[in-house]
Parts: sequence; C-alpha cells; structure tokens
Amino acid sequence: MSSSTGTTKSTPNNKKVKISPPIELFLLFWVDEWDSGTKMFSESAQTRLKNIKKSSWYKSSIHKVHCPPIQALQEIQVIINNYIKKYGGKSKVRTREVSIFSHSGTDGPITYDTPNDPPLNDKKKQMHIDGWSSIDFNWATYKGVTTTRCVFFGCRSALKTNSFAKRISALPNYSTVEVIGQSTSSFPSVFPDYRVTTGARSIPIFGGAGWDIANTYMVGSLGGKGLDSITWQGVEKPNLKDFPKAEVMRFYKNNTITNNSHQGIFNDHR
Repeated sequence: MSSSTGTTKSTPNNKKVKISPPIELFLLFWVDEWDSGTKMFSESAQTRLKNIKKSSWYKSSIHKVHCPPIQALQEIQVIINNYIKKYGGKSKVRTREVSIFSHSGTDGPITYDTPNDPPLNDKKKQMHIDGWSSIDFNWATYKGVTTTRCVFFGCRSALKTNSFAKRISALPNYSTVEVIGQSTSSFPSVFPDYRVTTGARSIPIFGGAGWDIANTYMVGSLGGKGLDSITWQGVEKPNLKDFPKAEVMRFYKNNTITNNSHQGIFNDHR
C-alpha cells in the first residue's frame, strides 16, 4: 500500500506548492509465442490486473497497471523505459511490481521462439543472470510504500535448493524488493490457493478452451494431480477441500527467505 495524499512545501516567498505523489507502475509481463501455455500466461496476467484494480488501496490516478506481451526477456527493460517516459520520467514514476507469466526453470523464465540476450547458454532460451542484474526497474522505495514486488509465476522458479528467485533477490538492483517464485511446477487454476480447473481448459489441443469464463492463476502443484483438479460442477463455488491445495510460493528479500505461502495473500479475487 502506498500513500496517495499529496504533500506541500513552503517556497522562499512562503507560497505553498502541492507535491503530487509519484505514479506507481505495475507491469505484468506475459510471454506471447506459439505455445500451448500462452492462454494461461495472458489470462493469469489479466486476473492479476483485475485484482490490483479491485484492491482497497488502488487509485487510478496513481496506480497504472499494464499487461505487456513479450517475446524475449531483454524486452523488459525497453518496456519499463517506455512506460516511465509515458508517465513523466524517472523522477515522477516508480515501479511497484513486475510479474512474469511464462514457462520457467531453475534458471528463470523461458522463451522458445526468440533468443534472449545475454543468453544463459547456446540455446538462448533463458537470460543470463547478468541480464537480470542490469535491469533498471526504478523501484518505488520511498516512505509510504510497504511492498515492491517481483514475481516469477513459472515452473520451479523457487526450488528449495538452487532457487532462481533467491539468487535474484541477492542482486543489488532487487535490494529491498520482495522476490517470489514457485516451489514446484505451475498449472492453471481458477483459485489462488487450490488447484481447480475445468475440463475445457484441460483439453490437450491448442492450449484448451474456456479461458474467458473464469479467473486464472498459475499455481504450484505436484505432478499426477490433473484429474483431481478438474471440476465438472462449475467454478463459482466448488468445495475447495475436494481439490489439491496449491503448493507454496517462496518469498525472498535480500537473499533471505521471508515466507512460504500461496499467492492468495497478495493476489485473490475473493
């Protein structure tokens, strides 16, 4: 939560000038390529957008939420720069959240169709840690901001050992930022704390169907739970205890784990 109240200061001629609070950016990146996961990525970003806008602290004049598609991870810096310029420059705009909805692994988000720069290896499907360390997010770190957040929703982005999110949290350009990742593989769900999906979404052709009917979250889950997660009775009010619990996401700050919880503590439509 951040303060949305302007302050005043006295000028030499004793006139008070109102100081407007900075614009705060929420950038929800999703990987857009010919892949069966693309609908899950885009719809999860849209659900996050809706949840931010429904939050009690949200003010449209201050909080600017966007869901930019990307094909490669080096585009993140370009897009951040463009939005900062759009809303008035670095002195007037700060970043509150960056979320990335994508495939992922122990070395971070993955793109298959477009090479990443700098590349992790010859396959160029992931970005080297030097690329992540070079991004200038212009984070919101001033008084009144309780949380700035960087979230990796893709699979295995925060394993107990060899955690990508933990390594990212240790980088200087993520200092004081809450970095979050998945403790296991991630799957689509209509709730953030249980894995609940529909038969239509589970069709293994063209990424399934029915994505516009309900909310979408990328939740952690153990393998072999696909059939257990399908509801045939609608998605509005299922008995959640009949479905697999979402595996925890891991939360880090400055190379230290701070929490193990489902994403519903910050991302929930209910």
